[in-house]
Amino acid sequence: MNSWRNHPAVTFNGSHDSHKNSGRDYETITLAEIFDMSPGCTEKAKAAAIIPSSYHASDARSHEVQRTKGAFVAVGLDIDSGNHDADTIDRLVAEFFGDGVARRIYSTSSASPENRKWRTIIPLADPLPFEEWRLLSQAVHAFMAEHGVVCDPTLARAGQPVFLPNVPSDKRGEDGQPQFFISEATDGLGATPGSGLAPAWMKRLQSDRERAEAQAKAARASRGTRVTSGGGSIDAFNLANPLAEVLSSCGYEPSPYNDLDWRSPHQTSTSYATRIFVDDDGGEYWVSLSGSDTAAGLGAPAKDGLRFGDAFDLFVHYKHDGDMNAALRGAQREAPPDAARYRLMTAEDISKLPPVRWLVRGILPAEGLAAIYGASGSGKTFLALDLLAAVARGQAWFGNKTLPSPVTYVALEGETGMSQRVQAYERRHGKLPLAVRFVAQALNLLTPKDIIDLASAIKAAGGGSGVICIDTLNRASAGSDENDSKDMGRIIEAAKHLQREIGGLVLLVHHTGKDASKGLRGHSSLHAALDAAIEVSKADGQGRWSIAKSKDGRDDKAGSFRLDEVVLRSDDDGEVITSCVIKPDAEYVPPTKPLSPSAQLAVEAYQAVARRQPIGEGGRASGIRTDDWRRAFYEVSTADTPEAKRKAFVRARQDLQQRGDLTIAYDMNHLSFAGFSSLPTVGVLREAIAGVAKRDNGTGAGHVPDMSKGS
Repeated sequence: MNSWRNHPAVTFNGSHDSHKNSGRDYETITLAEIFDMSPGCTEKAKAAAIIPSSYHASDARSHEVQRTKGAFVAVGLDIDSGNHDADTIDRLVAEFFGDGVARRIYSTSSASPENRKWRTIIPLADPLPFEEWRLLSQAVHAFMAEHGVVCDPTLARAGQPVFLPNVPSDKRGEDGQPQFFISEATDGLGATPGSGLAPAWMKRLQSDRERAEAQAKAARASRGTRVTSGGGSIDAFNLANPLAEVLSSCGYEPSPYNDLDWRSPHQTSTSYATRIFVDDDGGEYWVSLSGSDTAAGLGAPAKDGLRFGDAFDLFVHYKHDGDMNAALRGAQREAPPDAARYRLMTAEDISKLPPVRWLVRGILPAEGLAAIYGASGSGKTFLALDLLAAVARGQAWFGNKTLPSPVTYVALEGETGMSQRVQAYERRHGKLPLAVRFVAQALNLLTPKDIIDLASAIKAAGGGSGVICIDTLNRASAGSDENDSKDMGRIIEAAKHLQREIGGLVLLVHHTGKDASKGLRGHSSLHAALDAAIEVSKADGQGRWSIAKSKDGRDDKAGSFRLDEVVLRSDDDGEVITSCVIKPDAEYVPPTKPLSPSAQLAVEAYQAVARRQPIGEGGRASGIRTDDWRRAFYEVSTADTPEAKRKAFVRARQDLQQRGDLTIAYDMNHLSFAGFSSLPTVGVLREAIAGVAKRDNGTGAGHVPDMSKGS
C-alpha cells in the first residue's frame, strides 16, 4: 500500500552543494525518512534539501539532466504568501488528489505566527518521467491558485531544490526549541496522475497549451518580412541583441517551466503569455497572447487578437515610448560603457575557480571545442567511434577515465560506412548504449536553421550537455574555403554557436593538409580556436594517436592501436563485407589500488548486513539498502563525530563504485565478493558480525562468506 515510503530522492546541503566538478554521486533519502524527520538546526545556505527525483549522479543538480534522466517520486509545493493556515493547505491538497493521499506539510525556516509559510510534499505511487511530472505539478499549482493559494512555480522545474524541515538557531529560544514550527504528516496512498481532480486539471492545461501553440503558428505565418530602414539598422540590432536578453532588459519575467515563455510587464495575470519563435531563416521573434499587450499596442497585430514582433519592436515600445525614429537613432548610437560587465578578480578569487571537468581525463574537456584529425586512411573515424562509445559507457579509454555522457554522432561521410563500423563495434564489444545517437542527414554549419534544428533535436532526445561529433568538418561547411581566414572564422563561430546551444563538447573530425607535419588542414585560426586536439597517424599498419593541443591537460599522452578486421556478412555476389574496430597494441589493465581503511570498513559492514539477507543466485546476497549499510558502518567506524562518520561512509561508497566493485540501483547496493580476499584483515568484520548476532539473539539467517578463503 505504501511502497512510496521506500522511494529515494537525491539530497544535498544548501544551494551551493554541488558535485559537478568532483564527479561524486549525491546521497539519497527515502520519502519515509522525510515524513519522519525532525527539523534541522542550520542556516538556510547549508540546510538539507532534495530534488524529488531518484537520479542522484554527480550532475543531478542540473535541470537539463533531470529533465532527461530524472524519475520523479513526489510533488512539492512552496507557499510563501497569503499567511494561510495549515488546515487550508491540507484541505486543498486532499481535494485535488483525494482524501486518502499521503502528504506532509511543514512551516518553512523563515515562517512566523504573523507570516505563515509552508512546504508540502506529496509522494507519488510510482516514479514519473519529467514531462508527466511537470504537467501534474503545474496542474496542482493552477488548482491551488484558483482557490486563492499561490505556489512558487519554480518547484515545477526539474532541478529545483525543495528544502526539508529546518529551524535555524536564530529562530529558536534559549532552550533550543523552535519559536515557531508546525508540521502535519498524513499517511496514505501515493498520488498518481489519475488521482482525484488531477486528470481534469491536467487535460485543461494541455488544451490551453495546444490552443496557444495553434495561435502562435498562425501568427508566425502572418509575420511577413520586416521592412528595414536607417541603413539596415533594424537587422543589425536584431542580429546583435538576442531576443531573450532584450525581453529581460524590458522587464519581462522568464517562465520557470519553459525557457521560451515570458510574462509581459503589461500583464496582470500570472500566465506567461509571450513565447519566442525562430523563423526559417534563423531569425528570432515573439508572439503574445496577452490582451494587455494588445491594449498597449505592442508590436504588430496578427490574427485572433495576437501581437507579434522582434527585438527591435520591444526596443521601440519600452525604451523609446513607441517613437520609431528615436529608436533608430538610439540603435545607431554607440552603447555607453557598462562598468558592471567585467569582474576584476584577486589572485585568491581566481585560485578558487573550479578545475576543468574532463570528458576524457587529461585529453578532452567536458565543454568546449575540440578536433580529432589525421590523413585519409589513418583510422580517425574508427578511433572517434571507439572513444565516443567509451564515453557513453563510462569506460576508460586507453587507460584514461571518462565522464559518462550522451553522444550524438553526425555522420556526413556516408551512412553505409558508418553502419558497417557500428556493426563491427557491436560484434566485438556488444550493443552500444541508447545514449549514443546518430544523425545521417546533411548538415551545414553555415546555415543557422541547421544549427537550431539540430540542437533542438539533440536536446529533445536527451543529448544536451553531452558530446556532439561532426564527421567531417569539410562536409559540414560546404561552399566555404577552409584556407580563407574569413570563411574559417565563420565556421569556427558556427561550431561555437552549436556548442552554446547544447552545452558539452563539440568534436570535429577533420583532415590534415598535403603536408601532414603542418597539422590541421585549412587556416591556422582553427587550431588556435580549439580547446583540445587529437592527431591520428598511421605507419606500417600501426596507428597512433597523440595530443596535439590541450589547454588544460598534458600534451604527452599518446597511444598505439591497430585496426582489427571484423567479418560482417557476404553480399549477394558472395563477396565478404568487413569493417574494423580499434585494438590497442598493449591492452591497458588499470592498476589495482588497495582499499582505503574506510572502504575496508564499508566492505565489512556490508557483509555484516548481508548475512541477514536472502541469498540469490550463485550464493550472492540480493543487495542491501543504503540506510542499513550506513548504520552498520557507523557502528564499526572509528571516526569521532557523526558528521565524520557520514563523510567517511560517502567516500568509501564512492571509492567502491569507482573501482567497479559496487553496483547501485535506486536505493539498493550490490557489492561484488570477487575481490574480498585481498583485504588484509577480517577482525573488524567478525566483531561486527558478532555484534549483529548478539542483537538478533542468534536468530539471524544467512551466509557469511569465509573471507580467508576468498569467498
